[in-house]
Amino acid sequence: MRRRSRKDPVPDVRMTAVEALAAGWRDHPETVEWLRDQAVKCRDSWIREGAMRALGAQWPGDPAIAALLRDRATSDDTLNVREAALDALAAGWQDDPHTAPFLRERALTDESQTAQRKAVRALCARWPGEDDTRAVLHHHLNAGHWNEMVRDVALTELAAGWPDDPATATALVRHATDDEAASVREAAVTALGAGWRHDPRTGGVLRDRAEHDPDDTVRLAAVQALAPRPAAPAPDGPADEDAGS
Repeated sequence: MRRRSRKDPVPDVRMTAVEALAAGWRDHPETVEWLRDQAVKCRDSWIREGAMRALGAQWPGDPAIAALLRDRATSDDTLNVREAALDALAAGWQDDPHTAPFLRERALTDESQTAQRKAVRALCARWPGEDDTRAVLHHHLNAGHWNEMVRDVALTELAAGWPDDPATATALVRHATDDEAASVREAAVTALGAGWRHDPRTGGVLRDRAEHDPDDTVRLAAVQALAPRPAAPAPDGPADEDAGS
């Protein structure tokens, strides 16, 4: 299996061989050390990625593995390896007090916007409702993150996770009108129509976007959000009593 992980010409086969070796020989004393070595020293990024996944799947909760994953999530020069390390940490070390702060740091400072989005999604999935997670989302929105996909994810997660927070509606209204990216304006318009129809600002914002937004996808989303919703069906009444009872 080690030979297949090194020699197969297909990257997916090499990565899968690493994960299969970890699953099948987990209790062999050399397996974890070999994986740790491959995670750091192997020149093949597919093998490093497979080692991240294997270590996370087979040794969750191990503090030494967590330290290795944090190092690789920060230091590896290949994005897929860093992302695999982030995934493994979020899934296997949710109760480790270092994990959430580390993911927040990656969400704010990673050089890759895709890694930032992955960290944001992991925080919202694993630590929903936490004030520190919400602060990361507002930071990306208030600071006007340079990448529209990061703003889009932050806005969508904020709407899903904090619908009762007045600051959420304010952020949606602001980005529906002022964000320079059509995809973010569309996300904000859609969210307002779905969850904030009774907010006094929503109708005006949607009508304005339906008429004046320069992007047709945003105008369409606003028109759809303004459309009346079908009334919910009335609940069934009590079953008729048997005749003659």
